[in-house]
Amino acid sequence: MKKLINIWKNFIRLVPNEMNSGIVEKNQEDLDVINLHQDLKCILKINNGQKKSETGIFGKLQNGKMIYEFHYLDFKSILKFHKKIKRMKINAIGDTEIPFAILEAGDIGAFGFSINSQNGEISYISFCEYDYNGGTVHNKGKYKYANNMIEFLENQINLKQFE
Repeated sequence: MKKLINIWKNFIRLVPNEMNSGIVEKNQEDLDVINLHQDLKCILKINNGQKKSETGIFGKLQNGKMIYEFHYLDFKSILKFHKKIKRMKINAIGDTEIPFAILEAGDIGAFGFSINSQNGEISYISFCEYDYNGGTVHNKGKYKYANNMIEFLENQINLKQFE
């Protein structure tokens, strides 16, 4: 955990956005409402999401030139999006995928990052529906992004250094 805490603090120094303070100790038992992976619990205890702003703190490089910014969710928002994904019944995104960073795409859904509550793998998730020229295209799924939160944050630090 010490390595994760240090990497998180290094990442936060690169982020201009304000973070919420961590979940207060008396409310930390709420983290067990859903089966959160220990890595996500750790960073929520330090910073319970980011303050509401126009830009997110996490990025995903797309086509080598475009950066999308994903909001780091607070605990209540994690629960909200986890329930939303469960209601959509997306086979590729099971109950063990817990979203922690999201970019909403209006009424059609959202994209984001999730952590697997069992093995700690980080995935890029998509739960959107598009209507191109009258035909419906469903873009729903999960794609592995990193082996764990430490690797994910190291990738994010590298992305921030290129901005």
